[in-house]
Amino acid sequence: MKKFPPAVRVMIAVSAMYAVKIGAKLWAGYAIDSPLLIGDGYHNVSDIFEALVVIVAVVLGSRPENAKYPLGMHNVESLAALSTGVGLSYLALKFAGQAAIALASEAGFGSALPTWIAAYRPVRPEVDARWLWLAVSIAAVSILLSIAVGSWQIRIGRRTGQPRCGNASRCSCSR
Repeated sequence: MKKFPPAVRVMIAVSAMYAVKIGAKLWAGYAIDSPLLIGDGYHNVSDIFEALVVIVAVVLGSRPENAKYPLGMHNVESLAALSTGVGLSYLALKFAGQAAIALASEAGFGSALPTWIAAYRPVRPEVDARWLWLAVSIAAVSILLSIAVGSWQIRIGRRTGQPRCGNASRCSCSR
């Protein structure tokens, strides 16, 4: 059985961490009606897709040259970075639009919005203070997980001679 390169093993662990963070943040966010946790949960969805794109890019980029690709597929990592940027831009615009509509509605400008925008239901955060501990706990555990896994990524990158592996979006572990 072929063993995965260190970068792929790291990114599989990162994907598992993101899956846990997504579940916790979305569950708690919807349970306590916290747009902050919901937004961060969906941000982690984009992170898990980024990790999966990095895995594919590393596997493809590590393939040797052949007749079809005489220079190999090392540049697939640039394409992966582009796709990640497009996905993050979409999410950023989506959440910024939701926030702008909510602010306009709260400021009394809801009637001035076009009907197709005014029909969009704005997010109204009304987090019960009794559940604040849950939101803070999930955020704290999320931060600690990110620090631990990020440190591990950097150690693996240094050990394998690929210091850029500490940055998933610029991973060049296939070279």
